[in-house]
Amino acid sequence: MQMIRPKQPRTETGRIALYGSEALIRLATPGDAEVLRDLGISSFVAAFGALYRPVDLNAFLADNYALEIWKRQIGQPDRPIW
Repeated sequence: MQMIRPKQPRTETGRIALYGSEALIRLATPGDAEVLRDLGISSFVAAFGALYRPVDLNAFLADNYALEIWKRQIGQPDRPIW
């Protein structure tokens, strides 16, 4: 049996519309580092934050989500980030 899927709403440019805005998937640039870091932090805290004591959570985030780490990782050609 074939699954029937509703059509995705599209914008004037042909992109899929999500909640009234456009989504664009592209390779990240170093200028995206802060936004991606913030998204990573908020996602991690939402999923796992309750499992950690605040002091441990803050230490983990400082070690693993430092802005300089994100800028360095995004600039590596052998490790594309979308």
